[in-house]
This record gives sequence, C-alpha cells and structure tokens, in this order.
Amino acid sequence: KKKFYNFITIILSLYNYFFFRKLTITGREKIPNDGAIIFSPNHQSALLDPLLIGVTCGKSLYSLTRSDVFRKPFLWILDAMQTLPVYRIRDGFEKLHLNKKTFEKCHELLKVKKHLLIFPEGKHHDNYYLMPISKGSSRIGLESLKKSPKTKIYLQPVGINYGSHIHPHHNCTIVYGNPIKINDFTNLHKKNPAKTLNKVRLQLDTEMRK
Repeated sequence: KKKFYNFITIILSLYNYFFFRKLTITGREKIPNDGAIIFSPNHQSALLDPLLIGVTCGKSLYSLTRSDVFRKPFLWILDAMQTLPVYRIRDGFEKLHLNKKTFEKCHELLKVKKHLLIFPEGKHHDNYYLMPISKGSSRIGLESLKKSPKTKIYLQPVGINYGSHIHPHHNCTIVYGNPIKINDFTNLHKKNPAKTLNKVRLQLDTEMRK
C-alpha cells in the first residue's frame, strides 16, 4: 500500500502540471519540520484540493474524508491512500459515535509525528472567499496534545487560490501560511478548554484569510 501511495503521488504531481496553466507554490519553507502537522486548507474542489496539498506539502498525509465514499470496491484504495472516515448528521445520527474511533486514530497518528489533512470549512463550495470554519481541526490538535504533551503539534493554514477549479488551463496559487504551534496554548487549555478552543479556531481563521 505504501508503494501504491507513492506511485499515485507521482502520477498526481504530473497531472497537476498538465491541468493548470501555471501552478505556483509559496511559503513552503514555513512548514515545520520538528513535529506533527494538521494541514488546514480552504475547500473549493472535492477532488483537486486534497491532491494539491498531498503533492505539494512534501509530507505523507492522512486525510479525513466524508464517510459515504467508504464502500466497496474502493475500500482498499482509500485505505492505501491513508484516508479516514468522518461521519456527518446527514449520514445518520446513529453513526456519529463512529467518529470517536476516527478521532482516536488521529490522536495516535499525531503522537508519532504523522500528519493530517483536515478541511476546517467542513464541505467544499464555489465561493472565492473563506467560509466560517469549524472547531474540528483545533479540537483534534488540542485533545491530541492533552494526551501526548511532549509532542509538538502545529496547525498549518493553507490557501488554495484557483483561477478556476472546474476548467483546465487556469492558474493556481497555493500559499502555505504561518503555522500555529498548539503547544503555546497548553496552560490556557488546562484552565479554560472552551475558551482556548475558540481562541485557536479564531487564530486559524485569521491566518487562513491572509
């Protein structure tokens, strides 16, 4: 499965340069190299967004994906591509408890300095501006740090800027912004978890808008 992941990454890297007229990547030097990272991009294309981040960030990623795509015959491929299911209310209220297993897996991955891809807007959209972001990625980061306080965990804001995310041969610019070190919020989180969660979410929102 690891060989399959690497092979697909190479193929998609080539595909991006054929699909876009010009693909520009800035700020990649800002991506931390000393801990676990939760990449947090905006979300305009369900297909292209994860591919672009996966092949430009220089890291092997585990991505959170809506649960309705996890069905035969795609299960082997989804597992090989390191995707984890996220259950929404529209998938059935009785399935929401299954997210606990996914979040526990996220905590385990971050503990051993593996990297995640989470779209904080929750769903893709056609707007050329940032939609309200959820607390999901911030909560996973803070809870993981609570379980593994010695691990360095970062939220990495990413901006994906399409000329068009539907039609080929347009420009695309990917901007890696200033990372947020979640460890800096440890003491505040111990005193006031709810306030800290919202503070981290607001800072992520600010950095993503930049």
